[in-house]
Amino acid sequence: MDKEFIERITKKVLQKLKDQGLLYEKSILCLNFSQKQEKEVEEKYPNYDFHFSSVLQMSQDYDEIWIGRLSIQDLSQSALGLRSTVGNLVQEAAKGKKVLVFSSEHKTFQSKHPVPEALASMWEDYSQRLQAMGFVFNPETIPAAKAAKQEDSSQLVYLNKKLISQGAIAHLKGRSVTLVVPKKATITPLAVDFCKENRIEIKRESETEDASR
Repeated sequence: MDKEFIERITKKVLQKLKDQGLLYEKSILCLNFSQKQEKEVEEKYPNYDFHFSSVLQMSQDYDEIWIGRLSIQDLSQSALGLRSTVGNLVQEAAKGKKVLVFSSEHKTFQSKHPVPEALASMWEDYSQRLQAMGFVFNPETIPAAKAAKQEDSSQLVYLNKKLISQGAIAHLKGRSVTLVVPKKATITPLAVDFCKENRIEIKRESETEDASR
């Protein structure tokens, strides 16, 4: 089969799944993320649809808002219910959106420079106000998309993704293992060809569950 034709069809399928909201588990708006942070979250959470920006995009709806770095100015304005430089974060929290703050500038500033106690106390009060509104500061764990896990003893490789592309299984080249995917996962034609070339058997989760009974 013509690979260019397969790629065109795959792109159309991907776009259709994305438009219908079936490709990703969550849509996340990431504000003030560094390039390093962008790369880290994309690698760690492949099933999330990330949108990176410096300001709130009111024309689109997102499941959650992640903030890479919250400045002292944005911290203060948000705590007072005012519009910050990135937008009205409190308004989004009031809608029930989860707002995660990975780094707050006031903590870094305090550690690098002598800060009057009154200022430090005020900034802490502001952060506590935001936490009371539902903001989560320095989240240690995030409900992540389930990552691939491997059971070497049985030569089973589990990949919990809604879409199985060739890129997602490229690390299995030459492995000759059994790939177990979700029952309703979509497998692209290129991924199927890749599995045939590398003698990788594909099984749906329901098949492995039935075999174990």
